[in-house]
Amino acid sequence: MELSIQCTHCSKYIFWKAEEKIYENNHSGILLLHGACPACKNLLVFIREGETRWSNDVDGFEIVGQTSERMIYPLPHIEFDISVPQDYADEFNEALCIKDLSPKSSATLSRRLLQRVLREHFNIKNKRNLQEEIAEFLVLVDVPKYLADAVDEIRTIGNFAAHPTKYQDTATIVQVEPDEVDWLLEVLEALLEFSFVQSSIAASRKSKLDAKRTRFERK
Repeated sequence: MELSIQCTHCSKYIFWKAEEKIYENNHSGILLLHGACPACKNLLVFIREGETRWSNDVDGFEIVGQTSERMIYPLPHIEFDISVPQDYADEFNEALCIKDLSPKSSATLSRRLLQRVLREHFNIKNKRNLQEEIAEFLVLVDVPKYLADAVDEIRTIGNFAAHPTKYQDTATIVQVEPDEVDWLLEVLEALLEFSFVQSSIAASRKSKLDAKRTRFERK
């Protein structure tokens, strides 16, 4: 089987010729697709699930009525800049790699990480819950509008009004809304980049300017 995909190892768009093996049981089954990326030669493994039927064309079962498809190797992963604290990066990637397997668990990890960043990095404390912490974040003067709008949208997409447990107890696993999992991850990635990568770049730039200013003052 040949697929057009983006390799998660090298990020190149490729035409991938995959070997396939199907596992069938009582009209439902799993199709395993595996093979090497033609660009970087690393292994890729996908899995498809759905109903099965016998096909004379392939002299075997095939998947019909596909219900899911996900990559199982390598697991999705974001390589953050070294300025992002490792425990934040690890928690983000944990939420990312289980988003298809358990969307509710992924969203729970993302909300917890969001709350950690607001409390630990932005020093938003003494609030009763995540909703109030988000409200405090929105009025910070140094936060760009695009990021404030994105964080604010979490309350709408997550439907906090209908599910108060999401902001009252971020450790509790509750039902997720459509698009909530992906939106949380997108916003968290942008928040981590702004909070640590951009500030690190700015600090480096300030250090260089300070060094130049010192040299000028000595002349």
